[in-house]
Amino acid sequence: MFFLIWSLISVAVGVGLIVSSARMFRLFAVLNHYVSTGQALKQLATSSDIDQSIRKHGRLFGVAFVLGAAYLIYVMLVHYDNSLLVTLLDVRHPQPYMVWILDCVRGLLIVFCLFAFVVGALLCVFPDALARFEAYANRWVPVRKLTVRHVLELLAMPRDVDQGVRRHRRLFGVVFVLGAVYSLYVMLAYFNNSLMVTALNLSYPRPFVALILDSLRWSLIALCVFALVVGVMLCFFPDALARVEAYANRWVSLRKPAIGMNTMVLTLDNLVQAFPRTAGTLILVGALYIAANAAILWLQLR
Repeated sequence: MFFLIWSLISVAVGVGLIVSSARMFRLFAVLNHYVSTGQALKQLATSSDIDQSIRKHGRLFGVAFVLGAAYLIYVMLVHYDNSLLVTLLDVRHPQPYMVWILDCVRGLLIVFCLFAFVVGALLCVFPDALARFEAYANRWVPVRKLTVRHVLELLAMPRDVDQGVRRHRRLFGVVFVLGAVYSLYVMLAYFNNSLMVTALNLSYPRPFVALILDSLRWSLIALCVFALVVGVMLCFFPDALARVEAYANRWVSLRKPAIGMNTMVLTLDNLVQAFPRTAGTLILVGALYIAANAAILWLQLR
């Protein structure tokens, strides 16, 4: 129905360009309005300070946070039943897939509840420590400045984390090695392709799903081997790793490729204005073809 409606609109546009192109161009001039998001984002860019109210009743908010977080953690750990939720939801996705998603949601909720519990405890016991943390974390970012150019400028700024990694290179190296060894062990010992295909129970052909899963498995194994090599080099060969980083770390700016994003390109508009009947004929033929196919498909599905 969507394609049918828009193809009929395109038919009308094509006929209009063929019959009366001047009227269509006047209609296009009326429709082509520049809409600024500055006014819409003005309210979002206004900072609202609620810290004073929370600090005035710090213990009350702290107790509410602690009790609410403790209750939710108790519910998540004791009364949360994945199989029952999957049955109640009655979705069409495979059951193991939904169980995995619900487990992830449960873990995220537990993490947020623990964070709320800590914030509530700090409000009750150490309000000054929480105030210092808020002073560090509360940074006002005006939405009006978040243009495409500004975001690309932020992305184009280089961030140097090498000093922190080199300062604690053995710690990072051990973490990389342990994580890579554990992941390799799981991928090589416990990854059962046929069992995964059966558990997912997707509507695609089984050989295709098995091929995708096997490709994903070997890609993860390659990444784990790379992480293992990096971890070993961090622990025992830091100079060699530094030489590899000096060769590989090349800063690529996004500003030059993105200059054209703010430039209006009116080549197609100029072509339509120069050859309105030809453009109208092409639009009309294409729209009639899409409309016919959409109508046939719609009638078959009814």
